[in-house]
Amino acid sequence: MNKTLLNDFAMIKKTAAVCILTFLSLKAVNADDLTITVNFTVLETPCTVNSGNPISVSFGDEILTTSIVGDLQKKDIAMTFNCAANNYTGKITIVPGAISTFDENAIATNIAGLAIKVNLDDNRVRMNEAHVVELNTAPKYEAVLLKDTSVALQPGKFTASATFRLTVD
Repeated sequence: MNKTLLNDFAMIKKTAAVCILTFLSLKAVNADDLTITVNFTVLETPCTVNSGNPISVSFGDEILTTSIVGDLQKKDIAMTFNCAANNYTGKITIVPGAISTFDENAIATNIAGLAIKVNLDDNRVRMNEAHVVELNTAPKYEAVLLKDTSVALQPGKFTASATFRLTVD
Protein backbone atom coordinates (compact mmCIF):
# COMPACT_ATOMS: atom_id res chain seq x y z
CA MET A 1 0.00 0.00 0.00
CA ASN A 2 1.22 3.45 -0.74
CA LYS A 3 -0.47 5.54 1.97
CA THR A 4 0.53 9.15 2.32
CA LEU A 5 -0.27 11.02 5.47
CA LEU A 6 0.09 14.72 4.94
CA ASN A 7 0.77 17.12 7.76
CA ASP A 8 -1.03 20.46 7.62
CA PHE A 9 1.38 21.81 10.22
CA ALA A 10 4.42 21.30 7.98
CA MET A 11 2.72 22.99 5.04
CA ILE A 12 2.48 26.22 7.03
CA LYS A 13 5.95 25.92 8.53
CA LYS A 14 7.06 29.46 7.82
CA THR A 15 3.68 31.06 8.42
CA ALA A 16 2.98 31.10 12.14
CA ALA A 17 1.16 34.39 12.43
CA VAL A 18 -1.02 36.45 10.17
CA CYS A 19 -1.74 40.05 10.85
CA ILE A 20 -4.59 41.94 9.32
CA LEU A 21 -4.32 45.61 9.98
CA THR A 22 -7.17 47.96 9.34
CA PHE A 23 -6.17 51.54 9.48
CA LEU A 24 -8.82 54.05 10.26
CA SER A 25 -8.04 57.69 9.99
CA LEU A 26 -10.36 59.85 12.00
CA LYS A 27 -10.35 63.58 11.72
CA ALA A 28 -12.52 65.74 13.88
CA VAL A 29 -12.86 69.46 13.81
CA ASN A 30 -9.83 71.12 15.47
CA ALA A 31 -8.34 67.69 16.37
CA ASP A 32 -5.06 66.05 15.42
CA ASP A 33 -4.93 62.99 13.19
CA LEU A 34 -5.31 59.72 15.03
CA THR A 35 -2.59 57.20 14.18
CA ILE A 36 -2.83 53.54 15.12
CA THR A 37 0.41 51.59 15.43
CA VAL A 38 0.44 47.80 15.72
CA ASN A 39 3.56 45.88 16.71
CA PHE A 40 3.73 42.11 16.33
CA THR A 41 6.29 39.36 16.09
CA VAL A 42 6.09 36.53 13.60
CA LEU A 43 7.28 33.31 15.22
CA GLU A 44 8.58 30.32 13.33
CA THR A 45 6.64 27.13 13.97
CA PRO A 46 7.92 25.31 17.06
CA CYS A 47 8.00 21.80 15.56
CA THR A 48 8.72 20.05 12.28
CA VAL A 49 7.11 16.67 11.66
CA ASN A 50 9.03 14.02 9.73
CA SER A 51 11.41 16.71 8.43
CA GLY A 52 8.50 18.07 6.37
CA ASN A 53 8.27 14.90 4.28
CA PRO A 54 5.11 12.85 3.67
CA ILE A 55 4.73 9.64 5.66
CA SER A 56 4.08 6.41 3.77
CA VAL A 57 3.17 2.99 5.12
CA SER A 58 3.57 -0.17 3.03
CA PHE A 59 1.97 -3.51 3.83
CA GLY A 60 4.09 -5.23 1.18
CA ASP A 61 3.22 -6.77 -2.17
CA GLU A 62 0.96 -9.62 -1.10
CA ILE A 63 -1.50 -10.09 1.76
CA LEU A 64 -3.88 -13.01 2.02
CA THR A 65 -7.40 -11.82 2.76
CA THR A 66 -7.73 -14.64 5.31
CA SER A 67 -4.82 -13.14 7.29
CA ILE A 68 -6.69 -9.89 7.95
CA VAL A 69 -7.95 -10.84 11.42
CA GLY A 70 -7.61 -8.84 14.63
CA ASP A 71 -4.37 -6.88 14.72
CA LEU A 72 -2.33 -9.42 12.75
CA GLN A 73 -1.74 -7.16 9.73
CA LYS A 74 -0.21 -4.01 11.19
CA LYS A 75 2.66 -1.72 10.30
CA ASP A 76 4.38 1.08 12.20
CA ILE A 77 3.66 4.64 11.14
CA ALA A 78 7.13 6.12 11.56
CA MET A 79 6.87 9.75 12.59
CA THR A 80 9.51 12.09 14.02
CA PHE A 81 9.14 15.44 15.73
CA ASN A 82 11.85 18.08 15.86
CA CYS A 83 10.77 20.84 18.25
CA ALA A 84 12.55 24.05 19.16
CA ALA A 85 12.07 23.28 22.86
CA ASN A 86 11.53 20.01 24.68
CA ASN A 87 8.46 21.03 26.64
CA TYR A 88 5.83 21.02 23.92
CA THR A 89 2.65 19.01 24.16
CA GLY A 90 0.72 18.44 20.99
CA LYS A 91 -2.74 17.40 19.97
CA ILE A 92 -3.03 15.28 16.88
CA THR A 93 -6.26 14.84 14.97
CA ILE A 94 -6.39 12.17 12.28
CA VAL A 95 -8.59 13.33 9.41
CA PRO A 96 -9.27 10.45 7.01
CA GLY A 97 -9.52 11.00 3.28
CA ALA A 98 -12.72 8.96 3.61
CA ILE A 99 -14.38 7.13 6.50
CA SER A 100 -14.93 3.40 6.16
CA THR A 101 -18.52 2.35 5.47
CA PHE A 102 -18.34 -0.45 8.03
CA ASP A 103 -16.33 1.23 10.82
CA GLU A 104 -16.69 4.92 11.63
CA ASN A 105 -13.22 5.04 13.18
CA ALA A 106 -11.33 3.57 10.26
CA ILE A 107 -9.87 5.02 7.08
CA ALA A 108 -11.53 3.74 3.90
CA THR A 109 -9.40 2.20 1.17
CA ASN A 110 -10.22 1.99 -2.51
CA ILE A 111 -11.28 -1.67 -2.03
CA ALA A 112 -14.80 -2.23 -0.68
CA GLY A 113 -14.71 -3.98 2.70
CA LEU A 114 -11.09 -3.07 3.47
CA ALA A 115 -10.15 -0.27 5.88
CA ILE A 116 -7.31 0.86 8.12
CA LYS A 117 -7.56 1.66 11.80
CA VAL A 118 -4.87 3.58 13.66
CA ASN A 119 -3.51 2.56 17.07
CA LEU A 120 -1.46 4.74 19.38
CA ASP A 121 0.52 2.77 21.95
CA ASP A 122 -1.79 -0.24 21.34
CA ASN A 123 -4.95 1.84 21.89
CA ARG A 124 -7.35 2.63 19.07
CA VAL A 125 -7.49 6.24 17.91
CA ARG A 126 -10.83 7.79 17.03
CA MET A 127 -10.94 9.60 13.69
CA ASN A 128 -11.55 13.36 13.68
CA GLU A 129 -10.95 13.68 17.45
CA ALA A 130 -7.85 15.30 18.94
CA HIS A 131 -5.66 13.25 21.25
CA VAL A 132 -2.73 14.49 23.32
CA VAL A 133 0.83 13.38 22.56
CA GLU A 134 4.16 14.28 24.13
CA LEU A 135 6.43 15.61 21.42
CA ASN A 136 9.66 14.88 23.34
CA THR A 137 9.38 11.26 22.21
CA ALA A 138 7.78 10.14 18.99
CA PRO A 139 4.42 8.48 19.64
CA LYS A 140 4.10 4.86 18.50
CA TYR A 141 1.38 4.82 15.85
CA GLU A 142 0.39 1.69 13.93
CA ALA A 143 -1.77 1.21 10.84
CA VAL A 144 -3.88 -1.95 11.16
CA LEU A 145 -5.85 -3.57 8.34
CA LEU A 146 -9.56 -4.23 8.97
CA LYS A 147 -11.90 -6.31 6.90
CA ASP A 148 -15.68 -6.24 6.72
CA THR A 149 -16.62 -9.86 7.38
CA SER A 150 -19.76 -9.51 5.25
CA VAL A 151 -17.76 -8.64 2.11
CA ALA A 152 -15.57 -10.85 -0.06
CA LEU A 153 -12.50 -8.73 -0.68
CA GLN A 154 -11.52 -8.24 -4.31
CA PRO A 155 -7.84 -8.75 -5.10
CA GLY A 156 -5.78 -5.74 -6.11
CA LYS A 157 -3.63 -2.91 -4.88
CA PHE A 158 -5.18 -0.71 -2.25
CA THR A 159 -4.59 2.85 -1.18
CA ALA A 160 -5.89 5.10 1.55
CA SER A 161 -5.03 8.55 2.83
CA ALA A 162 -5.38 10.60 5.97
CA THR A 163 -4.02 13.81 7.39
CA PHE A 164 -2.40 13.89 10.81
CA ARG A 165 -3.11 17.46 11.96
CA LEU A 166 -0.79 18.70 14.73
CA THR A 167 -1.64 21.55 17.09
CA VAL A 168 1.10 22.59 19.50
CA ASP A 169 0.33 23.95 22.98
